[in-house]
Amino acid sequence: MPPVFPLPNASTDLTGQTAFVTGTTSGLGRRFAKVLAAAGANVAVAARRADRLQELVAEITMDGGRAAAVPLDVTDSVDRRRNRRRRAPTRPGLDPGEQRRHP
Repeated sequence: MPPVFPLPNASTDLTGQTAFVTGTTSGLGRRFAKVLAAAGANVAVAARRADRLQELVAEITMDGGRAAAVPLDVTDSVDRRRNRRRRAPTRPGLDPGEQRRHP
């Protein structure tokens, strides 16, 4: 198991914002998703390995954050199109099919 480093003190409040993070089953993607959730963002975590996505969602939720898993292979154009069209019945702000534009 890799060493555990404490999450940094978040200087930005991301409450009410939604982040879509890919490559979240390991490494920087996983760390980035946890940091965003700790700063208050709703986080949609995406990667190929559904089992690890569920583990990450559970960790974020246990730490008081909000997360939804999106099984996705970003290198597969068919998978990307399928996920873009799908509207999963998830909590508000965490619908992976929802597209938002921010100024």
